[in-house]
Amino acid sequence: PNYRKNTRTLTILLYWLGAETTVFERDVHDLARIDVNLAAKPVCQFLRDRGLLVEDPDLHRNADLVWIESTLTTLSELVASEVGTWVKVMREQGRREGEPRGYDGIRRYLTILQPTLTAWTTTAGVNSLREITKDHVENAVDGLSGYARRGLATALRSLFRALKRERVIFRNPARDLPVGDLKGIPKSIPSDVLMGLLDQ
Repeated sequence: PNYRKNTRTLTILLYWLGAETTVFERDVHDLARIDVNLAAKPVCQFLRDRGLLVEDPDLHRNADLVWIESTLTTLSELVASEVGTWVKVMREQGRREGEPRGYDGIRRYLTILQPTLTAWTTTAGVNSLREITKDHVENAVDGLSGYARRGLATALRSLFRALKRERVIFRNPARDLPVGDLKGIPKSIPSDVLMGLLDQ
């Protein structure tokens, strides 16, 4: 009884195509969408094990990568291309080798970056990330605190560091952007001034 869906799916496929013919994976999935009493994944595995399945690479694409590509289409063409360069660098496809990041981590960064990138391209009228200044970056994190500020600051630094490394931008506007809530470490007091204050 547990295998009725699989048996029924195979019966339909082999009735129409024959038992010796290779089956396209897309056809199995399309057939399974017709009726809840049909199964796709176990049938594909069964056919794959017997060398009777023609696999469809699109069905095995990483869900995070699909989301990233979909998100890039919402940005202007040039900005999408620049952000795409950052994704390649994160995946260790840049000019220098580094530790590759998973698409899940890149998706988390891009989720944080997306509202800022959209605001820059729509409200601020930015056509390229080369136009972004230190003021743009500081205004983006201004008013945020805690994890929200830290997350956006880290993502912005990652984005612009990668673009500078790949020579897509000339200056890194996020280079001195502090990740924490403080704008900088207070300057130390010279020892003679400190002794004078202690004496007072």
